[in-house]
Amino acid sequence: MTGEKVNIFYNKFKRSVPKSSQESIRTDLAKVPDECEAEIKSLPTRSLLLTLVLSIFTLGLGVDRFYLGDIGMGIAKGAFRLVTAILFILVNFTFAPPRGIMVFVNILAIVSTIWYIADWFYTYKNAKTLNGNLVSQYLHQQLYADKI
Repeated sequence: MTGEKVNIFYNKFKRSVPKSSQESIRTDLAKVPDECEAEIKSLPTRSLLLTLVLSIFTLGLGVDRFYLGDIGMGIAKGAFRLVTAILFILVNFTFAPPRGIMVFVNILAIVSTIWYIADWFYTYKNAKTLNGNLVSQYLHQQLYADKI
């Protein structure tokens, strides 16, 4: 691929892949034949902005994990968040439970909130990693397909 096309594709992927993958992607792009241009343009990379929006605005219900293909963790995250929210509302607003139960539920709510906020950063990083793996895998298939 020509230098100009390499720069175009490199700039397209630069922000959406980890820094550790960027140089190898640039090197591999230079080696890939021009016929692969349309396929490279259409690689189904994950949107980093959409990942963050889903992570922040779906209130920790796991939708961001589903978007990234992590179905099991999406179910676990959503179930934990829902159960914690229901318990928190029941314990703090409907009846007067024993002090121990109230403390336990409030600790669960704190843990759930920490997980929710920490996941903003994790899912963003995970989306970059998935994009880097996808692009690298495609480029390696194109480069080394005839050698296998």
